Amino acid sequence: MLKSKKVVYLKPQQIILPERTDRQLENEYKLNSLAISVTANGIISPIGVRRDIGGRYILVSGRRRLAAARLVGLRRVPCIVHYADELQGEILALAENLQYARLHYFEEANAIDRILRDYRITDSALAAKLGLSTPALAAKLRLLGLSEKLRHRITAAGLPEECAALHGCLDVFNVVFFKVFSCKFTSIKINVGNCDIISKF
Repeated sequence: MLKSKKVVYLKPQQIILPERTDRQLENEYKLNSLAISVTANGIISPIGVRRDIGGRYILVSGRRRLAAARLVGLRRVPCIVHYADELQGEILALAENLQYARLHYFEEANAIDRILRDYRITDSALAAKLGLSTPALAAKLRLLGLSEKLRHRITAAGLPEECAALHGCLDVFNVVFFKVFSCKFTSIKINVGNCDIISKF
């Protein structure tokens, strides 16, 4: 487990966004709504940061809160400084997003794939750090095998991750049909273990 310092207060300008991010900021309306809350209540949950070798504060978690703080002109924001290198910082950010379901599952898959490609870490080691089983992590990665067009259609249809995974197994390209089909299995916990079985129906 990473050790963290007590809460410190930093100027929003001191916090640098990481070069790569896996989450898209919500639209302007949602950001403005958060800004109103920040104006009224301040930053309730501290922003996560780490220090790089140059002593700079790099954002780990709380991108929306930081954006809202900058928008309303807060002079300082509460932060927790994590003792983490670049890899640990990325894993920590992804773990938090997984815990609070802040990323779309395709964004999660892209983040996992990027960490595996960019750093010397095994699938099983990363899964353990994220609190996932190795098969669950593998199932997320398989989502990247779907075409960009199909991912877009699945996202637009609002299908849950389990249905997207089954969609990949079935290789069915009619999303409207698939939404109806998936409802037939609402009482079944769809996972990597029974996906092949279900695909035979």
